[in-house]
Amino acid sequence: MRLGRKVRGWLGPAGRIILLLFGTACLTAGSVSGRTQTQAGEISVFLWFDTEDYLLPEADEALLRLAEFLQGQGVRATFKLVGEKARVLERRGREDALRALQFHSIGYHTDFHSVHPTPAMYLARLGWFEGVEEFDRRERAGFEDVSRITGRKPACYGQPGSSWAPQVYGALRRWGVPVYLDASEHIDVDGRPFWYAGVLCLQSLTHTFRTELGGVEDLEAAKERFTAAYNSLLEEGGGVISIYYHPCEFVHREFWDAVNFARGANPPPERWQPPSAKTREEIETGFQVFEEYIRFIASHREIRFRTADEAPALFADRALGAMFSSSTIKRLAELPASGVVDFQEFDGFSFSPAEQFVLLAQYLAQGGEASDVRLPVEPVLGPVIPQPLHEEVAVEWRQVERTLADAIAFVERHGRVPDEVWLGSRAISPESFLTTVASLVLREDRPSEVVFRPVTLRSAKRVRNDSGLWSWVIFPSGFDAPEMMRLAARQSWSLKPALRADSDSD
Repeated sequence: MRLGRKVRGWLGPAGRIILLLFGTACLTAGSVSGRTQTQAGEISVFLWFDTEDYLLPEADEALLRLAEFLQGQGVRATFKLVGEKARVLERRGREDALRALQFHSIGYHTDFHSVHPTPAMYLARLGWFEGVEEFDRRERAGFEDVSRITGRKPACYGQPGSSWAPQVYGALRRWGVPVYLDASEHIDVDGRPFWYAGVLCLQSLTHTFRTELGGVEDLEAAKERFTAAYNSLLEEGGGVISIYYHPCEFVHREFWDAVNFARGANPPPERWQPPSAKTREEIETGFQVFEEYIRFIASHREIRFRTADEAPALFADRALGAMFSSSTIKRLAELPASGVVDFQEFDGFSFSPAEQFVLLAQYLAQGGEASDVRLPVEPVLGPVIPQPLHEEVAVEWRQVERTLADAIAFVERHGRVPDEVWLGSRAISPESFLTTVASLVLREDRPSEVVFRPVTLRSAKRVRNDSGLWSWVIFPSGFDAPEMMRLAARQSWSLKPALRADSDSD
């Protein structure tokens, strides 16, 4: 821990008192065990660092100290690297920092972070497919550089600031990145992990917090918050806590990007300004607060530190590729038959509206009765254009049969729910189709005429509208993205809770 050794030599009397205080506490906290096996009732702590400041070498030293300290405690964290940060570490010859990262999980945090335009800006006016291609075009080089320089493919992604966009999930699936790890508020499934567009999302979690780095008072307040969350999750039988930092904040008073790119500013590199630095005593205090906080967390019996590369196994989706019986299908049909299109969970499975669309359509097309139906092994995505407007549509049963076959074939070919479902010459929304199919699954007879009525998508309420989402200091004044958030709401067809692999829902 090179920075730590240097800083201790700089400390005055106050700093040495703080060190004595924390050192005494550390002796009683113990170290972290290396347990990695998933257990029922486990409280999983995801500790992650947005590793982004590529301006100053002091941030490199902070990265090294954090990675080495955590390894010494047996704690693996997730370091989400900006592409340029990885390249800067390579150019500066920081093999020590890169070696220290080998113990930890690696994530991706865009190519240049706050250099304009950021992802939400360049994706705000694009559709799904164009947006996936554009994110791939702009960000793949950084992703590949992080992979090459660290020697490992990133296990997760998280957006810079609040520059979130739904098309990113399509690109992540293309890249084989299974996890979205961040603290965004654009989508919220009751503060729980969830699936969206086929990606496991650890974001918008109820228990997302940290300790500030100013001293003993910050530490004690953080311990109280952690204890409350820990006790609450124990009562729930386990859960997830998300804790995040930036290596640069341990050595700088300001964020590097706010100094240079605030409100849409985009100066060339030769005009970039350094952020103001913390004093040597402030730096050491911050590290000691953090280190004691980690030891405190690790002292709790049910805690397991987890990383992004462990998350897919921890939340393995049992529904994919599974076979479901007639009784399960009929239970699944009850909610949409009542006119509600939303995710469901029972018997240890969760089902997105898109998966309900597939299962119920298959079941009805096969004639129902005792037929078993299976989900695809790959996630089914949602529509990618706004919900079509339509009046009630009445058709004969034979047209329903033809449309069932057509809708199933569309999903098989494209891996997503169709934007509209055609009843001969008339198009209806997939919401209308799903709810009517569900009602037919529950019927004992086959009516001569079937009526399809307009229905809204309730899962879309889990996606924020455009208001209040774009307050990040980097955005230009007046930035908004209403079309993009409507696109995100359509993709809520793919939304559902991510259940622990050891869970058993009622």
